[in-house]
Amino acid sequence: MDGSYDSYGLDGSYDPVSNGILAALPKPAREHLRPHWEPVELSAGDVLYRPGERTDADQFRHEIALLDGQLQQGLQRFTQSMFTQLARNAACIRSHRTHQRCARRLSMTADRMHSERFDLTQKFLAQMLAVRRSSVSEVAGALAAEGCIQYSRGTSTILERDRLQAHVCSCYQVIRETLDTVLPRHKDPV
Repeated sequence: MDGSYDSYGLDGSYDPVSNGILAALPKPAREHLRPHWEPVELSAGDVLYRPGERTDADQFRHEIALLDGQLQQGLQRFTQSMFTQLARNAACIRSHRTHQRCARRLSMTADRMHSERFDLTQKFLAQMLAVRRSSVSEVAGALAAEGCIQYSRGTSTILERDRLQAHVCSCYQVIRETLDTVLPRHKDPV
């Protein structure tokens, strides 16, 4: 980073898991938006939108454009990166082996969590990989035997990032580069 970006929470303190889209804005644009921010506390399982609910997307886009063009552009870049990731995930399921996809998902989760240790159940990982839970158990066991990860009771710890990266499919780099153009990259997880 060149110093024009930093990551601060709504209260002004450094927050490595703050809103990535806002953190990606240049500091002057972020300062311009700061008076309009409202903290929203979300818990696991909270739903922001349910299919079939009425939303006024045109009004939202209009308000965002009035508020700040840079924010609108950031949201558009973020949306495009999510479409890229969605398409790549679909292709990955058909093209790459389970252990490669597992290594990619573990690496991407560590990137997003800014930590080499995170909670992730085998059931959820199986859903992300589109495989049975028993397949996840087998693959996680093999990665653990190689010293890449430690997996116990729903908690994953990446022990050797380079060793795990040797197993990831090419989709990891494509998705990582797409996200890096939208969101500032934090230091490698500790």
